Amino acid sequence: MPDHQTVAIRLSLTGTILSPTGSHLGGKISMRADNPTIQKIKQEIKSQLLLQGYLPQSGGYVYPASDDIVAHVFSSMGLGPDEDMMRDWKAGDKVTIHTRLEVECSLRDGMAFFRGVSVV
Repeated sequence: MPDHQTVAIRLSLTGTILSPTGSHLGGKISMRADNPTIQKIKQEIKSQLLLQGYLPQSGGYVYPASDDIVAHVFSSMGLGPDEDMMRDWKAGDKVTIHTRLEVECSLRDGMAFFRGVSVV
């Protein structure tokens, strides 16, 4: 298995992400994940990479490639604190997303680095 390869991992995760940071064409909104959600994502990624043989059975490590993990979600995928859709969120609101996620991981030397998380 070559180093520096990128692997797409599909995850099913419920977590809290911070309010939108920008919107894109097609109804997608960029959001930043909070730290507990980043930790959940890391554990799920590690479990999947171990199962698929990408990380050594002795463990390996999974790190965010950056402190800012950005989630790209469709505007119909999440609800705010008062069951409002994303268009009604304001800065500082926390929301829970129930969906399947795809995470891009770069692998090298028994370590996995990830940054982007997308709805699939």
